[in-house]
Amino acid sequence: MLIHVDPARQHFEVRDADDLKRFSVVVAGVASSDVGGALAPLGRLESPTHAWVSITQLRAACGRDDDPTWCRAFDEMVQFAAAKGWLDQSGSELRAHLAYEPSAG
Repeated sequence: MLIHVDPARQHFEVRDADDLKRFSVVVAGVASSDVGGALAPLGRLESPTHAWVSITQLRAACGRDDDPTWCRAFDEMVQFAAAKGWLDQSGSELRAHLAYEPSAG
């Protein structure tokens, strides 16, 4: 699952929601203070290399709550992240690596 963030448009989009074996935030362009604004309300910027993503908001953004198989797989992804130490102390946010790709145009 990838979260594509476009700071110039202040927009995010969840892509590849069925791929629960990978998880990161892909930012169009270079690191800037606009990344945090574009990621909200899904998550918050921790640093230029990491963000915290709300599990509840992510699940809602995927729009797959009517698919019990997907929901189980999503829960397993969260459990895996917890085992690796990639959850915040409250257990409500996943830590995501930020990757930057050049803006189109």
